[in-house]
Amino acid sequence: MKNIKNIIKKSCLLGIATLVAANIFPMRMSEASKKSLQSYVQKQKQQQKPQYFIHEMNDESNGIWVDKEVAEKCRSIKAMVEDLGGRANNIPLNVPIHIIKLVFGILAGAVDVDDLSFEELIDVANACNFLDVPEDKMKSVLAEIKEVIDRDVENIVRNAVLKKLNFDLQKLVMTEPVISCLKDCVAQKYTKNRGKRLIDRSLHVDTLAISPDGTKIIAGYVGYPLNLMICDISNLNNIISHFLGAPFNITSVVFSPDGKYCISSSYDYFILAQTSELILWNISDLNNITHQALDIAVQDRIKLLAFSSNDKRFFSCGSKLIAWDISNPNNITHQELLGDLQDPVVLSPDGIILASGMLNNDNVTLWDVRGSKAIPYAQIGEKNFGKINHLAFSVNGKNIVSVGDKLILWNISDLNNITGKVLIDDVTQLSINCLILSHDGKKIALGYREGFVLLDINNPNNRLGIDKIGEVSMLAFTPDNKQIITQRGDVHETNLILWTLLSDQEDTLLKQIQNYNIDQVLLIYQWCLQASKKQSITLKKGSEEQKIFMTLPEDMQKLLTDLFLPKGWLFGWWS
Repeated sequence: MKNIKNIIKKSCLLGIATLVAANIFPMRMSEASKKSLQSYVQKQKQQQKPQYFIHEMNDESNGIWVDKEVAEKCRSIKAMVEDLGGRANNIPLNVPIHIIKLVFGILAGAVDVDDLSFEELIDVANACNFLDVPEDKMKSVLAEIKEVIDRDVENIVRNAVLKKLNFDLQKLVMTEPVISCLKDCVAQKYTKNRGKRLIDRSLHVDTLAISPDGTKIIAGYVGYPLNLMICDISNLNNIISHFLGAPFNITSVVFSPDGKYCISSSYDYFILAQTSELILWNISDLNNITHQALDIAVQDRIKLLAFSSNDKRFFSCGSKLIAWDISNPNNITHQELLGDLQDPVVLSPDGIILASGMLNNDNVTLWDVRGSKAIPYAQIGEKNFGKINHLAFSVNGKNIVSVGDKLILWNISDLNNITGKVLIDDVTQLSINCLILSHDGKKIALGYREGFVLLDINNPNNRLGIDKIGEVSMLAFTPDNKQIITQRGDVHETNLILWTLLSDQEDTLLKQIQNYNIDQVLLIYQWCLQASKKQSITLKKGSEEQKIFMTLPEDMQKLLTDLFLPKGWLFGWWS
């Protein structure tokens, strides 16, 4: 979106720079938008608030009164009024009146973009770009344009109406979805054959974590006397494992945010005291790992360890939530913040919010854990959402995904107005064991009895299933989201496997799409969508698609051929 303040400064009030040629605005309106506008215009006539009269260029009879506070949401109009000393109240635009009405109807919340025809959406987007409207309003228009494009899969490249959209907006609408969609196609095609065993021995892993920089993993497993393993995976062709020992059985592990430390908890199931012990490991030098046992044993089976964002505090959670202050290694202290907890339990990445089940309560409670006592924020979950078994926070802490009978995305950005959106209505048949979110917040990974599945959070029907590999009980994304580690439930087999979703070479190739022209981007997107809908893809000699395809870089042609085109297509094309 371009700021046109400099253009307006050079223009007089009656000579605002032309937006687009007049023929880009066809004079037709959908019935739904007509009804919305009739109501909006009538209400504007009755308003007593300060207003601007905004009309077609050179035709003051074709205009609309708009509240100043609504009109000045457009940064270009606000800048123009300021440049004229605030005296303007009559504003001409070289835009048809029905598009002017739609734009300001949308800005006032009186017109729903869902009611607009595709032609109207394109015209409105061009006008919004010129007027420099608020980002959220522009996003809603562009999102609706993309939805329409997705429904007309076979004609994306040939869509004449789409080509009227401002070039920069075309790139904005399409480039990121194309890269994301092509990533999914690559993962769908290749992931199942890219599983790499991280260790050459049979270990029954109970807990797993990946370092913040993605170069190390730590795993606690059933074993004696060595029951903790740290692997350097910075070079997958030379994985180096370090085996350590902790008392009893490892129940949880976590890396510090700077990656220099990790903490393990272990639990004795057999002695009457049934206590957990905590060990702080210094792993800044893997050739000289040191450790410090916390002197205070906890009479509780710890199921979750989590650091706060400042490295000075970490939390242990079993049936109780305890905060540990490790700012002074010679004087580590702890304080119980909350008791009587039950699963599921998860802490936000910034260490501020705990989401937990409570005894005798079907809902999940959100707690503020920054102080000396946990303070309840709010609750999520209602009867119509069903039972909740697993929870995961997004990296930005604004969303929670829950799994029980349903897969639900919760928006907790406003704790006074928490909303839930059902992504999948029934997941009971999968028997979900674990749930995580990718670091970019775009993917959900679910481990179940036959393998794991990746879901697009914005389109949960877009699924990548890696099945028939055995039950997956633990998952972890690498920080770059290009790989995922799974832990299998079979104690008799090597069960830590790293799956590559996107190789470094493919990642570099996909990033270059940002430099492609819009026709190239549209062709790739069209094929990605056709493939997701199981539609056959052909490339006929002399077709528009073939001409665009031949302009692509050779390595992209090779990738697209392998992903989408049937074997022998080249022979058929030349024949």
